[in-house]
Amino acid sequence: MEIMLQQIAESALDVVRSGISEIEILRINRDKQHILFGGTRVFGARDTTSGFGIGVSLCVALRTGFSTAMDQLVRLIIFLISQTRFNFQEISFKFIASFGSNFDPIILRALDLITIAVPPKLLARMNSGISYVLSRLKGRKRY
Repeated sequence: MEIMLQQIAESALDVVRSGISEIEILRINRDKQHILFGGTRVFGARDTTSGFGIGVSLCVALRTGFSTAMDQLVRLIIFLISQTRFNFQEISFKFIASFGSNFDPIILRALDLITIAVPPKLLARMNSGISYVLSRLKGRKRY
């Protein structure tokens, strides 16, 4: 794979001319020891070619994009949230209304979910259990 570097006017750059030809072909296979691929972490760098002598490392971005799964998720979140306003409750009611069904059985089933999750007798049993434990703790003078 070869990438052709674009020719840049030297007056636009503030660098010392290094003897490299203005158009140079980059070969990924040949130059892979000098390329950081996606997911690479840099722990340290040193200035060897910039000519500034101030310890600055230079680099050029060859390609940018959203190629990994995480990058695609970030792109989806950034662009989807900024473009749409999602109202779950409104869309749910529209979905139910599209079937043309009556809302009474739906409300009864929703109330069934609440009574299944918290049975009515549970509160009475918890109250009697707590009062029994408190009476035993008071009998042992711990409360």
